[in-house]
Amino acid sequence: MRRAYRCLLIIPLACLSAMAQGQARLPLAIGATAYVQASRTNLRAQAQADAAVLAQPVTNTAFKVLARQGDWCEVEGAIDDTAVHHGFISCSFLGADRLTLAFIDAQLDKKNLDARARLDWHSRAFWIAPSLTRWNAVGLAMEGALLSPETRNREIAEAKPLRFKVPEFEAMKRRLANGVQVTTDTLAVPQGQSLQALSDQAMPYEHLRPALQRIKLPTIKASFFKAGEVPVIVAPEKYGEYESVRAIVLVDALSAANKTVFQATVTGPAAYAMNRETQESAPRRDLKLVPVNGDLGIIAGVWDVGSLRVNFRGGALLHGVTKRGEPSAESVDGIEVPLGEGTTCTASPIDLKEHPVPGYARPADTIVRWAGKPMAGAEDARVQVKSRQIGGKTQYDLVVTHEIDLNGDGIADFVVWQGRYQPQVSAEGIWNAVFANIEGQWMLLSYDEDADCT
Repeated sequence: MRRAYRCLLIIPLACLSAMAQGQARLPLAIGATAYVQASRTNLRAQAQADAAVLAQPVTNTAFKVLARQGDWCEVEGAIDDTAVHHGFISCSFLGADRLTLAFIDAQLDKKNLDARARLDWHSRAFWIAPSLTRWNAVGLAMEGALLSPETRNREIAEAKPLRFKVPEFEAMKRRLANGVQVTTDTLAVPQGQSLQALSDQAMPYEHLRPALQRIKLPTIKASFFKAGEVPVIVAPEKYGEYESVRAIVLVDALSAANKTVFQATVTGPAAYAMNRETQESAPRRDLKLVPVNGDLGIIAGVWDVGSLRVNFRGGALLHGVTKRGEPSAESVDGIEVPLGEGTTCTASPIDLKEHPVPGYARPADTIVRWAGKPMAGAEDARVQVKSRQIGGKTQYDLVVTHEIDLNGDGIADFVVWQGRYQPQVSAEGIWNAVFANIEGQWMLLSYDEDADCT
């Protein structure tokens, strides 16, 4: 245990890999190709632990095995697709096969996985397929693995983050700043919630529940969106939602759908958010804080990062449809992303840097906007939209529904519901839900509501 702890201090994320379950094990044949199994390891000048570090290759970096000296493998290979490097790597960090995202997902699904192992698997996933979503997962996993309960409690008591620089996380930041293109086969987006799942759980969408009990979604079969083509819905601007996870997923979806590179640079540090409601509503349920005097809060951010600026090289298109069935398109140049959890009434909204594409309908008239599979026909396309109002016992039961057929086959591909609720403070409460037909099944992809604020 002492040896593993010393290793962790040197390479915080990588050293956990050596004993991971299911990896390809030695022997490795001389002359064979071997792949780094750690999230990051050291290529050394000599076959000894205190030798100079020449480079730090990451998961799945390929090397040719030249020789074996005890527990060390003499190797050569290109790192980051640059010049060939020659040196020594502990053989325990090498395997005969590449690690896959599917294999890593299976490890993360294990219920008995401890926090440090979880961090290491998330780190490997990032290096296999860099994306903002996987970087975010690493940062959140670091909080569980590298912060003691005492340190977490001090953060709240002292109202400031107590985060330290982690070399591998710094390397990940540099990777994002240099530019990343997410591919459709490695894109990780929320798949939404099925109607069955919504009915089986205590629904957090209190205004959607009564609507689902009295309004039926249209009968469908597979149509426009196939499995693996789940669009990412952009919240209506009027809601001013603060939801960093949605912005992070949107960045990856825009990159994959448009085959474009994005660059993400840090613009601010993590910060203390003093708000009991924030702490209670945060999705990071692993936060277990000892009660302290005064108001509780959380550290808003991803590890030590509080905000990012994302720029797309050449822009990325957002698609939309108006009530009249006209397609809209916006070119997104960048996104300002505030990270961490906030409250609906106090946090800053996500800032999209976009502009309309000439020839398309005005984005302000859209009833749904998404990143993902585009409609055929570009600006000449016409979409079938069936709209109706469904009333109830009071004015707050009124729901406006829009059934949207993107490809003209008579089958709805989107359904948008817009309703009202009786606010306690503000003048008007409104909510918006977007369902998508994914391979013949209705999935709730987005639910937003106007904050009941003063």
